[in-house]
Amino acid sequence: MSSKCPICLTNKISFVQELVNTDIQTNVYRCESCDLDFLDTWDNVEYVKSLYEGDKYIFTHNVGCDDKSNLKFNEYDKRYDFIKGTLGKNKTLLEIGCGDGTFLDMIRSDVKVAEGVELSPPQVKKVRENGYTCYDVMIDEMEPSQRYDIVCMFALLEHVPNIGDFLQNLKKYVHEQSHIYIEVPNLNNALASAYDISNFRDFYYRPIHLYYFTPKSLVKLLNKYGFDADIHTMQQASLTNHFHWMYNKHGQANASSMTSVDLPIEIMDKLPMYEILDKVDDYYRELCEKQMMGDLLSAHAVLAK
Repeated sequence: MSSKCPICLTNKISFVQELVNTDIQTNVYRCESCDLDFLDTWDNVEYVKSLYEGDKYIFTHNVGCDDKSNLKFNEYDKRYDFIKGTLGKNKTLLEIGCGDGTFLDMIRSDVKVAEGVELSPPQVKKVRENGYTCYDVMIDEMEPSQRYDIVCMFALLEHVPNIGDFLQNLKKYVHEQSHIYIEVPNLNNALASAYDISNFRDFYYRPIHLYYFTPKSLVKLLNKYGFDADIHTMQQASLTNHFHWMYNKHGQANASSMTSVDLPIEIMDKLPMYEILDKVDDYYRELCEKQMMGDLLSAHAVLAK
């Protein structure tokens, strides 16, 4: 375990808080120079890998919302829009951290080759059953069979131990014209940075997320290891979810839902209050993203020239 900053590798850091309900004592630190929060377990490879053994970690999107039509933010649609300009029938794509293969299913017909990397055994099994090549080890534990035109890493970098080594190994998987797409949580999100809600911070910091990036720290990390990147933010959670955190000290069942309960969409469309909230929510999301305070950071990276 290390209290050195994973980016600049110095001890010029400050203590943020200790995590609760973890298998081992885990502290959150902040490097002001790099604008990064991180866990001191970031270099404990065996411990991090143990978090994904068996069925310990099976992430499912949009839990708590039976009617997906009520969602204002669909991460899969956003990801598709993010990368669609570089898709092509002659392209090869690798998704590192492919989960259950939902995104691979979306882009399968748009590329020549779609493959995945995943550590969770139940999800590896599912992806392979759906006909994909899926590697079940970390990328530094294997040699790539090819260099891919597109590499996607959605909700992945925050989970990777020894992130510098990971990015060095990533270069073996790409070529000079490759496009790399990254999505990570944004430490500068409104609930943590503007409203500074302590209950949200207790919820936000968790053992599986080793790093908490801001636009500055993500660019600094990628530049250090030979990548250029454009960064923007996306607002995932709704205005009503933020109201929940501010006044109830917890979020909605589904953060992307526009209301605190999932009403049938045909009823909500007839409610004047919902129409007003819906328009205010659109404006609120626009402001959060404009001020780089959206929940998620998205990066389009390429090898530096």
